[in-house]
Amino acid sequence: MCYNVGKNLNEVYVNMSTGNGVFDPIKLDGSWDIQILEPPELICNSLEEIAGSVTLTDNWLKINVPGSWETQGISPYFEGIGVYKKYFDITDQYYSLLKEGNIYLRFYGVSAWAEVILNGVNIGHHEGIWSPFEFNITDLIKKEENELIVKVIKPGKKFLPLRESLAGFLPDVCMPFGGIWKPVEIVIKKDISIEDIRIKSDIHKNELNLSLYINRDNDEKSLIEIILYDGEDVLLKKAEEIYLNSGTSNVQFKLKIDNPHLWSIDDPYLYRLEIKVYSGSELSDRLVKKVGLREVRYSGSNILINDSPVYIRGILHWGWYPDTVAPIPTEEVIREEISKLKEAGFNLIKHCLYVPIEEYFDIADEMGMLIWEELPLWVPKIDDKIKEKVYKQYNEIVKSIRHHCSIIIWTLGCELDETADYQFLNNLYNMVKGLTDGLIRDNSGSGECYGGLLNENADFYDYHFYTDPPFYKDLLDSFAAQWRKEKPWLFGEFCDSDTIRDIKRLIEVYGELPWWIFPKGFGINWNISYHRQIEKIESNNLSDKLPYLVKSSIDKSLVYRKLVLELVRQYKNISGYVITGMRDTPISTSGIFNDFGELKYEPYLIRTINSDTVVTIQWDNRRRWINGGDRLIRWDRFNYQSGSIIRPHIVISHFGKDHIKNARILWTLEDGKDIIDEGEEYIECNLSPGMVNEIATLEINTPEVSDITKLTFRVKIYDTDLEEVIAENFWTFWLYPKISINKYKEFSVCLIDHCNIFQDVKDSIFSKFNLTSDISNCEVIITTTLNQELIGYIGEGKRVLYIQQGGGYIPVERKPFWRESIQIMEKHPIIRGFDNEKFCSQQWYSLATDTVFTSEGLDRLAGNNGKWYPILRRLDARNFDLDEYLVEIVLGKGLIIASTLRFQGGLGDEANGISLNPAGEYLLFQILKSLLKIS
Repeated sequence: MCYNVGKNLNEVYVNMSTGNGVFDPIKLDGSWDIQILEPPELICNSLEEIAGSVTLTDNWLKINVPGSWETQGISPYFEGIGVYKKYFDITDQYYSLLKEGNIYLRFYGVSAWAEVILNGVNIGHHEGIWSPFEFNITDLIKKEENELIVKVIKPGKKFLPLRESLAGFLPDVCMPFGGIWKPVEIVIKKDISIEDIRIKSDIHKNELNLSLYINRDNDEKSLIEIILYDGEDVLLKKAEEIYLNSGTSNVQFKLKIDNPHLWSIDDPYLYRLEIKVYSGSELSDRLVKKVGLREVRYSGSNILINDSPVYIRGILHWGWYPDTVAPIPTEEVIREEISKLKEAGFNLIKHCLYVPIEEYFDIADEMGMLIWEELPLWVPKIDDKIKEKVYKQYNEIVKSIRHHCSIIIWTLGCELDETADYQFLNNLYNMVKGLTDGLIRDNSGSGECYGGLLNENADFYDYHFYTDPPFYKDLLDSFAAQWRKEKPWLFGEFCDSDTIRDIKRLIEVYGELPWWIFPKGFGINWNISYHRQIEKIESNNLSDKLPYLVKSSIDKSLVYRKLVLELVRQYKNISGYVITGMRDTPISTSGIFNDFGELKYEPYLIRTINSDTVVTIQWDNRRRWINGGDRLIRWDRFNYQSGSIIRPHIVISHFGKDHIKNARILWTLEDGKDIIDEGEEYIECNLSPGMVNEIATLEINTPEVSDITKLTFRVKIYDTDLEEVIAENFWTFWLYPKISINKYKEFSVCLIDHCNIFQDVKDSIFSKFNLTSDISNCEVIITTTLNQELIGYIGEGKRVLYIQQGGGYIPVERKPFWRESIQIMEKHPIIRGFDNEKFCSQQWYSLATDTVFTSEGLDRLAGNNGKWYPILRRLDARNFDLDEYLVEIVLGKGLIIASTLRFQGGLGDEANGISLNPAGEYLLFQILKSLLKIS
């Protein structure tokens, strides 16, 4: 709590006043003195007692304000008290008004607790990383040699636990930052001051509504002058003499604007608002803000800005800046971030569990970037003490930034569980709802998913789906149930995909491993090993492959995001998403920007799936009569037998500015060298912004091939009225050569399928071979069970394909195929023809598995008399463990090909059976040929 030291020592300021003062403020930024002190081992009941327990010495160091400790030579592990000291003078102008005015000491941000002492007097304290605060120092200020001391305690373990400090996410899982991290200044006002302002536009009445909260010392009439500038011109000017009571008065103004220029993403027009308050004929306080006129609401599942539907395409920003640690980027960095994001098709930034500096909002307003502000309540230990902090700090934060037109969404916490009770969240929601506009929700991620409240306070649905692509459709279908009340559905964060960190380049830039790459252990311990990346890659003989691994992982992450975003865009009741995340951080490499601030993907490739209008493809359904009834059959959409028909449904998700009434579709099917088929269709349609529709179905004959062939299917959609391309996209498919019916009948194969994964034997590749149950007389054994008896046969010369999906003879671990990893293909004849270039991941779509063999388990199986050789491997992108999907094991005179791959599919929307999984069937065929020694 901040205490006003002036005419009433007991008066409490809840938040910082808004006014800019009579003159420009005196900046106290720059060089300060600091001492870093460890409190003595005392039993202290409060942070004030801890701060009072330290004794200053003569050993002062230099530090810059604003800025965090961690970038200025103070250990990130330090948990004690930083005592700042600054001497300053005030100007003649300020001093001349001292008897008739008030002087305020204003802090824009201190992490996280500050006690302030001016000229030997303790003037109060404040807790809260993200909120500004100030003190009235009129009765303490001198013209020269003012001594300002600020004692600071940062979040950590000892004194101010992270979960009690509202530090948010990244400080908890990575590192908290400490210090006076935002500017400090002196402001002078006379007896009337502007304490707060709320700005709300009514685009239907062409009005700008202002609520001014004005404080004065006595009961008198005062003149309030309001000027609205349109560029350099005065658009309107209003002056009223208003009677103000002593204390705080709320004054309402309605400004009528003829033909207002509305603010939007594509046209972020800003007016300049200037408010002046006079005491008699003298200026007492003033306020200058840039304002945008816009309305945010929703209708059904559509989010509307100025009555036009907007599809939210956001990026999750944790506020990570390695050079500053605290989120204090320069104006140049902010503009570059927003420019790159807009180029890649994004229209929103979600500031996740932190509050950026004021300049970020200013530039977002100016450049037309939407903001989702998530306030910093994450995994809290909620009690009455925490609730009091949340109410107070949220009030301060929201009031300090609510005037920004770019902020359209607020969430009040993230992934909260049952410890956040209904009354608390309801109070919080109503408080913020009363303070600002936009769409507001109490719990990003939903209580439904995280064990919290089902009776939520929310203007929209918000889920955080982190999973592999085959599982998305079931999640979407279930959570998008038609019985739910219709309102917007956003993914507050999702679709993360880690890439391999270019650790050697990072060392080249920093001269060594940067300190922030090492685990800190302040809060949650993340399962990461970036500090051991070089060691682990070298131990796995992958050092020479690092550039390839970096590039390949980026290609794969784009495929993952393409699959997920295209699917999401096909749901009419989904209103947008926020991708995790902005930039690679010390705990994750799922950023769309790498450690050096470079966009990982070509902007064109991102825009095809991340624009106002996106063209996607969907597929026809299949069914089979099984055990007396129809059942849905899933099949692989990316892999086809030679000569098959590809039947895509062309779907368009349209949120552009214009109606589409007549469209022309151009499509081509290419094999890398030539266009092997193409077509053109004219479509009469009526697509208004905010619609998702199928606009065409195609049936395309594929050629006969003798080798695996990669095809690229491209679609362009033209608006024939506007004569422009409104959307284009492409997809990759693979064709597999047909297998001769009778050629392999002479070879006997024994199938031991205790797991019942090959139910469709008659319809699959097995029909090409002579199946037998005689282990001793067969040439190859395919088994889902491995035991000592089979090991004995192998040692004597048998050749075996062992498929293990889950627990079994070889130890396995459960790990995702798509997320947090990359696949490495070794040179081996059985995977010849399987792609290893861009977009190759889809070829493995219905082979993908969530189990891997461990190296230790394979070593034990091979023992002293055997060897094993990798064929398809999994490299973890976070801890760099190397595991195996497909291996060759030599045991005695025999051979095992062992795999955890799912030749039959079956996970999520993977193919239901080997006969519906051409890639799995072909790979199985290649393995059998290899084991049978067939060329």
